[in-house]
Amino acid sequence: MAFNNLSGSIPTELAQLSNLQELYLNENHLSGLIPPELLNISSLQEIWLTSNSLSGNLPPTTGLSLPNLDTLVLQANQLSGNIPSHLSNSSKLLVLAMNKFTGEVPTSLGQLKSIGTIVLAINQLTGQIPKEIGFMKNLNQLDLRFNDLNGVIPSTIGGMTTLQRLYLDGNKIEGTIPNEI
Repeated sequence: MAFNNLSGSIPTELAQLSNLQELYLNENHLSGLIPPELLNISSLQEIWLTSNSLSGNLPPTTGLSLPNLDTLVLQANQLSGNIPSHLSNSSKLLVLAMNKFTGEVPTSLGQLKSIGTIVLAINQLTGQIPKEIGFMKNLNQLDLRFNDLNGVIPSTIGGMTTLQRLYLDGNKIEGTIPNEI
């Protein structure tokens, strides 16, 4: 249902599709909250809700009821609040860029041992880059551009042997580049 002119809110009735594996509603004109019921469909593997006008906070339990989720893409909406700490099921792709997320980068992201890409760019994230980020041994792209992050670059990033792209532009990071990198 992507790339249409769908409008209004995402119907909670979609959650009745208990065998749904992929949900593509990107590039529409959807608004309102993401129904919590939608984030409880345990068969979901991919959720793409990019480029809509979705708003509000993600429920703090986001990810707990999604054991098969490997791709979560919510880029270019109006989502706000903290990034839930229970996104540890995403194993390939996590894109929450171009929203209004606040708070710190969750240290729990370090538990995403098999994830390949994390994009949290263009939000309002604050605090330091957690050292736990460096525990993600399969990460090939980390994009934290244009937030309000401060402090130093954690030396643990140097242990990320598969990292190919590291974007930290437009923050308030200071100090030296760690020798480990």
